[in-house]
Amino acid sequence: MSYTDNRFILKGSYVQGLLNNNDCNRAHFVRITATTGNTTVTLKDKDAVTIGTVLIYSAGETIVVEKHPSHLLTTDQSVYATGETDKSIAGSGIGSVVSDAPTSLQVWYDGSDSTQFIPNNPSDGDTFTQWTDKSNFAHNANPTGGASTRPTFRTNVQNSLSIVRFDGTNDCLSINPVAWTQSLSGMSLLIVSKATVATGTKTLITSDQDDMGIYINGSNNLEVSMNAVTGATATAADTNWHIHSLNFDGSQTGNADRLVYRLDGAAQSLTFTGTVAATTNASNGDFTVGCDSAAEFWNGDIGEIIMFNRTLTSGEVSGLESYLSDRWDITI
Repeated sequence: MSYTDNRFILKGSYVQGLLNNNDCNRAHFVRITATTGNTTVTLKDKDAVTIGTVLIYSAGETIVVEKHPSHLLTTDQSVYATGETDKSIAGSGIGSVVSDAPTSLQVWYDGSDSTQFIPNNPSDGDTFTQWTDKSNFAHNANPTGGASTRPTFRTNVQNSLSIVRFDGTNDCLSINPVAWTQSLSGMSLLIVSKATVATGTKTLITSDQDDMGIYINGSNNLEVSMNAVTGATATAADTNWHIHSLNFDGSQTGNADRLVYRLDGAAQSLTFTGTVAATTNASNGDFTVGCDSAAEFWNGDIGEIIMFNRTLTSGEVSGLESYLSDRWDITI
């Protein structure tokens, strides 16, 4: 089976063959995630004729579900599904650029999608207990502490899209566990963000071993890190929206080729403090978004985060930057 047109999509968690009416929305290809193991989803055509089933073998596995335009969903009903398992990524803007995204994309946090938070569909100004990963691997992000450390969901901020806001005091999210980030020879990361305060050391993202770090340093310039080796730019941080791209390729020789940082599509010259290792740290146990070790709290907004477990090609990086530029109205 394959997609034939761009239809309305149903989104929500699969529960006993039903999809909650209030989980429906207009969207591009979005997944339904099994909440229990060994569950079966019935596939039906627009006339409600059963055309097959998909067995989801474990919690966290996904299918794509879409609604035929002529079918008005007014109550909870059996889902209408087309496509194949794990293909929600392939139908997205990311999947159109990175062909192996269903397997290489390990993290996708989308602030513009209110269904990807817990509690679901927060209102403007609400905090949340989880920013749900839209990749196929459920690498979700959760606050590092109690209620006071929860970032805020804000609507209609950039290009009419919603975002996640960090207060610069104690808001921070943790991605844990992150064994998939250990001892990698390649890794790529893109983030859409805006600093509200662009002075003082503030961390956008990092691992507990300082892998794939992006932050504002003590000189108020942008800086990156890999395996505790830092690479400082001469670019001053500011309060505009930006697309950050960080590409690590341990197969290369020389720091400048192993770690490449781009800001809004432009490569930045880096001054390194040491030699960038050939792999990510084997001890990575946590990634934090908005802080580093309960300090250096980010004061500003994040719209979208995308992470891959391999080195993206230059064409893939440029393609994703264009995708993010169009979505978030950021000039590159």
